[in-house]
Amino acid sequence: MKILSFSVEMTSCTQEATIIVQDNNKNIYLTGTTIKCKAKFEFGENSKYALKINQPYTVLATSQTQSSTLTAFTYTENMTVKIDMNNKGVDAGMIAGIVIGGVALIVIIACIAVYIAKKPKKDPREDLDVPLLAE
Repeated sequence: MKILSFSVEMTSCTQEATIIVQDNNKNIYLTGTTIKCKAKFEFGENSKYALKINQPYTVLATSQTQSSTLTAFTYTENMTVKIDMNNKGVDAGMIAGIVIGGVALIVIIACIAVYIAKKPKKDPREDLDVPLLAE
């Protein structure tokens, strides 16, 4: 039986990550953890979860603070895929910023509405240049 391999190398990596390789139908073929921002998978050519040569797959790397974008590739024998870990995805700070900004916008709109509603109404007769007879 022939042994094939698939490797992942991550750039901008700060910690170990989990690697998931799946086909277009979302069937998972390989999972593992990186060591020093690299992972290598070896498998028998005919094993159940072997990557098939010239077939399309996607790979995703995630850690506690970073995640990559879904990277598509067509498997070739003993290949290496490089993944950029600069994409941090949505983290807690980003969510907090969105929530605080939304609340601030609602408060500003409410203040404007209250100001307009409580503004003293001007008597339209004050703008007339003619004297008022009945007052």
